[in-house]
Amino acid sequence: MSTGLAVVLNFYFLYVVGLLAFWFKDGTYARMLCNGLMTLFSGRQIPLWFYPASLYAVCRVLPFRFMVYEPAAILLGQYNIGEALGVAGIQMGWIVVFWAGERMLWRKVQRQIEVQGG
Repeated sequence: MSTGLAVVLNFYFLYVVGLLAFWFKDGTYARMLCNGLMTLFSGRQIPLWFYPASLYAVCRVLPFRFMVYEPAAILLGQYNIGEALGVAGIQMGWIVVFWAGERMLWRKVQRQIEVQGG
C-alpha cells in the first residue's frame, strides 16, 4: 500500500512542478531542481540514517522521504504494522496537499494560458 501511495505522491509532486512550466516557459530547470531535491532529501542514494541530525531534521519535514525511503523501509521490515499505517496516513496527507495545490494551479493556468508558435 505504501509503495502505491509513494507512486501517487511522486506523480502529484512532479505534476505540480510541471504546471509551473506554464509560467517559466521551460521545464528544464524545474526538472533539474526536482531531481536534486529527490536525490538529496529522499534517501534514494544515501540512506537517511547516515545524515547528520540537522539535515535529517530537514528531511523529516519534507515529503521526499515518503516517496522513496519510507516505502523501502516498510518493505524491508523496519516498521511494525502500526508505524507502517502511520507512514501511509502521512503519505495520504501529502497527496491531499499536492492535489489541492494542483487544483489551484490548474485553475490559474486555464485563466492565463499563452500559446506560443504558429
